Amino acid sequence: MPILTEAQPFSRPIHDALAAGVDTLGQSQTVTFVPYVRTALPIDGFVFWVNAALLSEPDAALAGLTTRAPVVVPGSLHYASQGSQVEDETIVVRRVDFTAEQPIRAFAEVAPTVIYVGTWATQMGQFRFTFSARGAYYEEAGTSHYVGDAVYPAFEAQLIDQPGDFSDRQVVSNSMPAWLSMLKFPLFPSDICHVPQLQLYPAYLVPDNLLPAYGAVEISDTRALQAFPTIGPRSEHTQLCADRVRLTLYGLRNDEALDLLDYSLTYFEYADTLGLMNTPAVYDDHRHQIELAAIAMKKTVDFEVSYLQSRMREIARTYISKAIPSFYPTDFADYRATQPPYFPWGNSL
Repeated sequence: MPILTEAQPFSRPIHDALAAGVDTLGQSQTVTFVPYVRTALPIDGFVFWVNAALLSEPDAALAGLTTRAPVVVPGSLHYASQGSQVEDETIVVRRVDFTAEQPIRAFAEVAPTVIYVGTWATQMGQFRFTFSARGAYYEEAGTSHYVGDAVYPAFEAQLIDQPGDFSDRQVVSNSMPAWLSMLKFPLFPSDICHVPQLQLYPAYLVPDNLLPAYGAVEISDTRALQAFPTIGPRSEHTQLCADRVRLTLYGLRNDEALDLLDYSLTYFEYADTLGLMNTPAVYDDHRHQIELAAIAMKKTVDFEVSYLQSRMREIARTYISKAIPSFYPTDFADYRATQPPYFPWGNSL
């Protein structure tokens, strides 16, 4: 996407000639782009994009938007279509290429929590799209090429255009709520166990261009340890399950990563939320960038944990209601003597 200095309108001979060509090729087309604001469910980190028109002006400004209004951009749009058939869907993938006569200033101003989604109508119906790349920018020419795929059908539900389209109910079916809550609401005072100052995100949902330190939680191989689920009196489904969990950590030194592991082990022992099924260790991972001839401060910890699905729902409901107590035991002996221990999400299974 352009930077602000590139997005300043200007006129030069080569640009004016190219812009005239774009006008002729596109027959003076315009595309309307609607701003959407990133919203992540705190209970499991699942990401939705909410139409900025549904937000108040202060909320939109907090997300980095100067206006909630759509942006109309002149240019030339063309797309290529290719059928795709896999085991779970058959779709047409549309690759969109949009040439704008001027760099789109709104794209340069937005924060990482905002995207602009365009709509294009064809004889076969309309589709929505957004961009993932911009072609090489030649300042003398002044035109910009934006490239991206149309929104896949499976992701249409992630774009929220009506209040009724959104629900704060838990999406994921694994132990993610426990991992995201583990550091947000520490169970132990600092004299018992050092609380790492770190934000954890679900894998593939880390915010754009986030600077370390942070961690990503990747959960795979969810499986049942209990042959049949238990159905409660109100048809509540629960089952004893297990996950393989990988924490990928950026920006931590050795002692900080070990503090995180120590805190996690203490959490497993006393929080009555996750059971530990392996012997985890912190190990250095390698990610390099040839331009710097250096490797990143990247560390990884692999866990195998067990949990009850009902416990994950209790944690999720706690986030929704924001019923987080502010009191924690001040003495470790008192804490160990508490039977049963008191935690923010309750004690019942």
